[in-house]
Amino acid sequence: MKELHVDKLFLGVDGFHMERGITTHFEAEALLNKLMCKVASEVIVVTDSSKFGHVCLHKILEPSGVRKIVTDQNIPKDYHEGLQRLGIEVIIVEI
Repeated sequence: MKELHVDKLFLGVDGFHMERGITTHFEAEALLNKLMCKVASEVIVVTDSSKFGHVCLHKILEPSGVRKIVTDQNIPKDYHEGLQRLGIEVIIVEI
């Protein structure tokens, strides 16, 4: 994995918390995701709005390591604004 060069990584996550980071329930998944994030030029998180504010056991990445987030229109306003302040592009899709 360390020898790969990836332009864009689309990462599905179980939890997204502004202070505690991007997380998952599964240790093996977190370890693999961390490696993939390190070799990617751009990390794009794809998650539904229910994941914002949730924290799972295993941390993957800090929010600042993300370039874009693709989510639905129900993203909490404070998260939408906070992500934009960090310079993260928020892409809203209708479901």
